[in-house]
Amino acid sequence: MTYTSKDQSDPVRLASLRCIVSLVDVCSDLITYILNSRLPEVVALQFQSLSINLSELDLTALKLMTTIYSTEETPPLHHFEFFDTNVFMKLMSHMEQYPLEIMDFVVNFNGLLRETQQNTIIAALCESPCPLLGQLLVKVVNEQTTERRLKLLNDIIAQDVLYKQLFYSNDLNVLSNILARELINSENKTIRSLCMGSICRLAEIGYCSETAREAVQNSDFDDELRSRTLDVIEKSMSSG
Repeated sequence: MTYTSKDQSDPVRLASLRCIVSLVDVCSDLITYILNSRLPEVVALQFQSLSINLSELDLTALKLMTTIYSTEETPPLHHFEFFDTNVFMKLMSHMEQYPLEIMDFVVNFNGLLRETQQNTIIAALCESPCPLLGQLLVKVVNEQTTERRLKLLNDIIAQDVLYKQLFYSNDLNVLSNILARELINSENKTIRSLCMGSICRLAEIGYCSETAREAVQNSDFDDELRSRTLDVIEKSMSSG
């Protein structure tokens, strides 16, 4: 790929990258090829040295990475090494300029991280909290609740301190009601399961509504899970 060649000028690399983006849009089979090429590593190196303002080359690369990490195809393990904590700290420092573009990339990449792997996104947020990301996450979860958005939410509120740095108290109360709505209305069992876990965790840290309690009580999960979650909610509401 011309883009991966250091000998090429930025205009040539941009033209090459735009061509790749267009091809991926019409032929998703190319994603496997790109995942196994040097291109993601070159992009990660590019992101390591982002300037104050993102260039058109940076934004086009970000769009491509968001797309190739949006599928369920697991990238080679070394992707999780070169997209490290520093890369995400650099990217999230530009949230005010490009909130949705960066949020979508963060959500998609985080969705591929497994519990056994170091979560470089959470590590970046712990080192340099980004409240705007928290506010935007509430907004996008409310607009369209997806598995990956809920996974990022769960990963954040699982931390003892981070959720306090990213969300206002009112945000967490709003989230409790959003999750209750999705627990009742979503036809996707994975989403309902993630909502149940998030509601339980929010209750543990003192944020739970009557709406959430009723949603859990009327959910179709097994009695043990429902009872366990209700116990946490009742303790939270009685102590509040």
